[in-house]
Parts: sequence; structure tokens; C-alpha cells
Amino acid sequence: MAMRYFIFLFLVINIAFSQTVTVSGFVTDAETGEALSGANVFLRDSNLGAAANLEGYFAIRNVPIGEHFLIANYIGFEISETKIQCLPIRNVRMDIELIPMSILGEEIEISAEREQFKQEIMTSRISVSPAKLRSLPQMGEADLFRTIQMLPGVRAQSEFSSGLIVRGGNTDQNLILFDGITVYNPSHLGGVFSNFITDGLRNAELIKGAYPAQYGGRLSSVLDIRSKYGNSKKIAGSAEISLISSKALIEGPLGKGGFLLTARRTYIDKMLDLMKRNGIIKFTLPYYFYDLQGNIYQDLTPNDRISLSLYSGDDKLDWDDAMMEFDWGNRTISSRWRHLFSETLFSNFLVADSWFWVNVNMGNTIEEDDDIRDRTVKADLTWFLRKGNQLKFGVEAKDLDIHYLATFQDTIVAAEIHQKPTYAAIYLDEKINWRRWIFNGGLRLNYYENSPEKFSLSPRFSVKYFATEKTALTFSTGKYFQHLFTMNDEFSPTIISAWIAQDSTVEAQDGMQWIFGIEHQNDPFSLNIETYAKTMNHLLVYRESRAGFDEDAFTNPTVADIFTPTDAFACGSEFFIEKKRGKLTGNASYTLSWVMKEIEDEPRYWANWDRRHEFKTSAIWNANQKWQFGTSFQYGTGYPYTRMLGTYLYFESGFSDMPTIETITGTRNNERLPDYHRLDLSITRHFTGKHLSGDFFLNVLNVYNRKNIMAIMWGTDSLAEGEAAEKNELRMLPILPTIGFRMNF
Repeated sequence: MAMRYFIFLFLVINIAFSQTVTVSGFVTDAETGEALSGANVFLRDSNLGAAANLEGYFAIRNVPIGEHFLIANYIGFEISETKIQCLPIRNVRMDIELIPMSILGEEIEISAEREQFKQEIMTSRISVSPAKLRSLPQMGEADLFRTIQMLPGVRAQSEFSSGLIVRGGNTDQNLILFDGITVYNPSHLGGVFSNFITDGLRNAELIKGAYPAQYGGRLSSVLDIRSKYGNSKKIAGSAEISLISSKALIEGPLGKGGFLLTARRTYIDKMLDLMKRNGIIKFTLPYYFYDLQGNIYQDLTPNDRISLSLYSGDDKLDWDDAMMEFDWGNRTISSRWRHLFSETLFSNFLVADSWFWVNVNMGNTIEEDDDIRDRTVKADLTWFLRKGNQLKFGVEAKDLDIHYLATFQDTIVAAEIHQKPTYAAIYLDEKINWRRWIFNGGLRLNYYENSPEKFSLSPRFSVKYFATEKTALTFSTGKYFQHLFTMNDEFSPTIISAWIAQDSTVEAQDGMQWIFGIEHQNDPFSLNIETYAKTMNHLLVYRESRAGFDEDAFTNPTVADIFTPTDAFACGSEFFIEKKRGKLTGNASYTLSWVMKEIEDEPRYWANWDRRHEFKTSAIWNANQKWQFGTSFQYGTGYPYTRMLGTYLYFESGFSDMPTIETITGTRNNERLPDYHRLDLSITRHFTGKHLSGDFFLNVLNVYNRKNIMAIMWGTDSLAEGEAAEKNELRMLPILPTIGFRMNF
């Protein structure tokens, strides 16, 4: 009797004090089943709400007992309003499907943007959707990296590079994730295309600096790319063909989930070969690449989803006339388990394998092979503590295998490095919304076994203060470490970069970042101003003295034997204004920046990618439902380069009959290339049928045929005839028109 009375009393007390519950669920597209990350869910006539995470999951804590109306909205979708009944001791699970709208309502856009502005610290953070990618002029097809390069603070070294230089950091300082797994060299054709097929992507988020504690291993930025899961409602697909490449996608339901498969291949090799055989041209270029992306998932229970994501890409250049053979590519596969431990504890578990390789053969004289294998396990959890309070925590471990081998004339080892380091980390990150303030603090503990100091601590902190309802001030800072890097030769440009890992002979690369910002939203315009400063220490570049092929000196060398440490400092200011609504949309940005490096016992010098002034603008005019016109323009001051002062004859030991002409260079990067500028245009004609829809498009790059210079090189063959060395300017793209057609079914 006493026990029954105790249980009854416990239940009464629990009911009396349980005056709030948690409302949670997933927000998805009603037509495809895809997650709508960033969707806003809130209770009408209250200040309770939440934004859906990358998997479309939301949780609203402290909802009072009683009847409420749950509102969900997302840009491009109809508003959903559902009546819910909240009872004591019973949390509410409410999965929401939003219906796409054929005509976008401005009030939905405004509401969605305002809610994100109020709930999140978006310092240096920009999301890019496939629709946005397709709206700008492109080289043959929409490309993720080239669209990102139009953002302030982001640039490429040249038009033949899709590598990202973000706020003064080198291209290897960006953490690029595809469905959670690191991709090491995601580019084709020397960088003209990135690896990722945009039609198969759900979202891409770039964090240009001071990124949170869940990310680590790089000094500059994070690009987190998520592929589509696959249409769980119906079979659907798309296809596109242009003068350069073709691609196709198919997706549909499978069991209790869906699948997606997309593929792409270039055929410039076939076109040039056909033109040569018909006497139109006298040369050919036997180069092509292909990409395959796939995803499959199953919902085991309402709280459990397993998925398998894969990518495979290969570049091949077998050029007999030039005695040149290149082969490089990526393979990634990742298995994920999404699990809800409870309404307030969300988790993602990952097991993945990433492999990147480069094989180079230059006329059987110089051969280079580079492989990096990355096996990763990771767990990320989010705990929704209470209203405005989130806690993220997790662990990560990597087993790395890196092998670099360069040989000369098939027999002499020019350099060989084989490394098998282990990396691990744990992190904790908490966000608190309090009145006019949002705080975000985190801590990441890194372990790297081949470092002189095996453990390193990375604190992160961000804060946002709302001066008014439309204006906010932000500040972010953090410390970062990097243990992998590419072979950075500051005097000789490379087609594709090989990766090397830190060993015990050098210190880990580390850096600090500070970012101050102002955000202002006044519909339909938004203004963002950010000022940043960052240090980058112990960066590694090739030593200048690398003559000779002494096998004993270069077989299994240490990192300190081949590379010289440098320090760098970058700072700048970015101004970005954007108009997102109306028939005419677009943005404009201006960046003022400095990037300086320093090697011991040498004068300080400007980094190869230092650019003082940069202006970018893009605009889209939707004339009507059939016609769309786009334009983009960019201007930047010239990059620095090292001027040649003279030459001398060099005789390699054992090769006295084969003298080599070596150049004498001046101070590093003591000259600058001419200013860079380019205008691109696009015209798109939409069509809609009963079963098909699609676009015809025309893109024109470099409309006024600006002869931008990529590099200045000196030819020394003329010296043998007693003439001066020849100055050669390596130019970038000429005017380049492309046409294409894409359809959806």
C-alpha cells in the first residue's frame, strides 16, 4: 500500500511540474522526401521556434501545455500550419512535408531570412544551393567552386584553377567535406572544373573563417558539401549536354528509402580528334575526365536512417606527341547512421574511406606517384538543452597512409616519403541565445602522433549582439592546427599538388583568426561588412637548393630536409551587399586585403596570391517565366611574381656533357602582373511541357576578350645562339562561348 501511494504521489508531482513539453520532427520536401535544412519552425503568437539542421531535424523545447499552431516555412515552399495538442508528460513528434510553390512568395523569403538572422551566428558563413549555381554564367556547366570564387574574400590563383584561396590562406588550408569525408584534390583539368556534379547536391556551406569546434585540421576555411539522399516519392531524372561535357541523373524510391545516381563525362578529346581527322585542325588533346556520384538510404525506424554515399572520379591525359602521361583521381565511400536517442538528442555516425592519387610520367624521364588514403570514423551529436541552448559534441579519428615517390630516368630516386600517421580529436561546442545576445563557445582537443607535441588545444568563440531588430554586431575568434599540406613550390606552378604529412622534424602549422562584423537586413537588401586578421605559422615551402639526384640524400628524407618553414599574416575588409527579391536580383562586393609571408634570414615578401583590391558583381534578371539573363564581372589588382635577373650554366655531377641553364631570380615576388578583369554573360530560355521541363542556355565568358596573364616565364633556348632570354606571358582564357541544353523529367 505504501509503495502504491508513493508511485501515485510521484506521478502527481511529476505532472504538476511538467508544464512544458518538447515538439520535434523532420521537415522534408513533399515531392521528393529530401531534407530541408534551415527550414524555420515556430509556434504562432509566441517566441518559441527553431531552425532545422542539415538533416531537416528540429526540436522546440519548453512548449507550454495546451493547444498550439505549429508553423513551418522555407524559401520556395508553401507555408505549413498544423494544430497540435501538447499534453503533460508526452512530447510531440510532428514530421512536416512542405509543398513547393511554382511562384515564390516574398513574404515567405522575408520570414525565413529574418528567423535565421535572429537565431544563428552567421559570421563568414554562406550557403549555396544548386539553383543559385545554375543562375550565373559558367564554363560549359554550373560549377560549385567557380560560383564560390565570386564571393568576397574568395579567389582562385588563375582561371585554370578551381582551388579556393580564402582570406589569404593557400588552397591546401581549406577543409573540403563531401557527405562528411575529406576530399583532398577536388578539381579537374588543372582546375577548370571541380569534382562535384551540382545536380546531385543538396547544399554546400562555406565558412570563410573562425569556424566552430566540430571542424578541424585546416587553418583557413571549411566547405561542407551534402549530396541529395534520393527521391523517395517517384522516379525522376535530368540530363544536360553542352559543347564540353554531358551529364545525367536518375533517382527514385527504393524499399523504405531512395537512391540517386549521377554521372558526367567530358568529350573534348573526341571532338578534337574528329576535327583533326576531317582536316579542320592540326592538333588534338587526348584528355578527358569522368565523375560518378551515388547515394542510397533506408529508414529502418522513424528514428533511424542508414545511408551509403560514394564518389569516383578520374582524369586521364595520355599525350604521346608531348611524351606526357597524367592520371589523377579520387574515390570516396562513406556509410552513415542517423539516430535519435530521444527528442532532444540527435546523432550522426560515420565510417568512411577517401583515396586520392596522382601518377605523372614525363617522357620516361621523370615519374611521380603520390597516394593519400584516409580512413575515418566520426560521431557528431547535438543535445537540445532548453530554449535557445544547444550543445554539440563528438569524436573523430583518422588512419592516414601517404606515399610520395619521384624517380629520374626509371632508376634514380629523386625523392621518396612514406608516412602512416594517426589523427584524432574530441570537441565540445555550445550555443546560447539570451535576450539580445547569442554566444557560441567551443573547444577541440587534437591528437597527432607524428608531431613533437602530440596534443594541441583549439578554443573557439563567437558572439552576436542585436543593436536593433535589423542590425547586429558580431565577433569571432579561434585557434587552428594543420598537419597535412601540399608540396608548395613558390617558383614553379604545378598542375596538381601532392600531399605530405608533418613529421617530428617540424612543428605543426597553427594559426589564429579574429573577425569583426556588422550585419544589416532591410528588405529586400542585406549588407554585411567584415574585417579580419589571421596568423599562419610554420607553413612549409620547397627549399631553393634542390639540385642533384643523390639517391642517398633523397630516399626517405625528413620533412625538414625538403621544406623550409615560413610564417604568414593576412588581414582585410570585405563589403557585401545583396538583393534577393524581385525580377532583378544580384550582389556586389569589394575586398581590401594583404597577405605577407616571411622566411628566416630573408626579407618579408607578398604571398603568391596577395591581391590588394578586388571588386565583384553579379546580377540576374528574370524578364518573364521564359527568359532569364545573367551577368558577372570581376576586377582585381595583379598577383605578385618573382622576376628573373639573369642565368648561368649548371653541370650536374656525372652529366658533364649535358649543361643546364639555370635562372637567377630576384627578391621573392618583387613584381606584379597586370590587373585582372573579366565580364561574363548568360541567356537562359526555360520551357515547360506535360512530362518534361528544362532550359536552353548560352554562356559567353570573357565577353570583351581581355588578355589576362596567368604567369610570366622566361625562355632560355635563345641563349645558346647568343641572344637574350625570351619573356613569355602565359595567358588565361580568351572569349569562350558555350551553348547547352538541360531537361528534367
